[in-house]
Amino acid sequence: MRVFLSFSFRDDDKELVERLQSLLRSHGVGSRTGRVADGEPLTPAVQGMIDECDAVVALMTRRDKLEGQERWRTHPWVRDEINYARNGEKPAIAILEDGVEPEGMYAENERIHLDRADPLDAFLRLSRQLASWKKGFGRTVKARVLPDEIGHEADTCKYRFWTDGHSGDWVDAPLIPAQGGTELLIRGVPDEDALIELQVDRQGNGGWRSRAIGQYVTIELQQAIGRAGGEVPPGGRP
Repeated sequence: MRVFLSFSFRDDDKELVERLQSLLRSHGVGSRTGRVADGEPLTPAVQGMIDECDAVVALMTRRDKLEGQERWRTHPWVRDEINYARNGEKPAIAILEDGVEPEGMYAENERIHLDRADPLDAFLRLSRQLASWKKGFGRTVKARVLPDEIGHEADTCKYRFWTDGHSGDWVDAPLIPAQGGTELLIRGVPDEDALIELQVDRQGNGGWRSRAIGQYVTIELQQAIGRAGGEVPPGGRP
């Protein structure tokens, strides 16, 4: 899973951003930011980064104080980035510093209130949201595809999951002619009990298809011999 982290590039927000990035890493979640694009407004480059991510987390801190009110607007590019994600129906959540005017329709489960002086509650809520997203998106599994030569001659490749005796939709995916053999990244694996089925069409040579297989590892044991020639019992000590 990968998240686009939207935030201002002010020094005042640097510590909060570092904590957010640390929280994402603790969940095994990768992140991208607009810093690669120099914090520009919503350019095609930034849109492309958001499109490539699974979800968006927007840190909406105070910027411009509203006249006569104890309310603030946030940074316009942060607002635009999360609105772009929502318009594309991408999962997104706003972390709103106290006093920030949302400037849009936000369901209660799409925003988290942040007390800068005591941010623990906000970070705990975000942690629960990340766990929920990860469960919904599923895991990514790397598979070795055999025989090796199939992947080098494949036109198309697709996989699907079987859960509770029912098959899901086919998902297109590229085969990778990696060092040591042909590999496939299977994304969105729903749970450890799901079976995986693969279908490959070769260039002018018809199609190949696998059986639905489980996500377990086969481990072959061999009898170990101790220093004195005796067998080593379980636990490794004679």
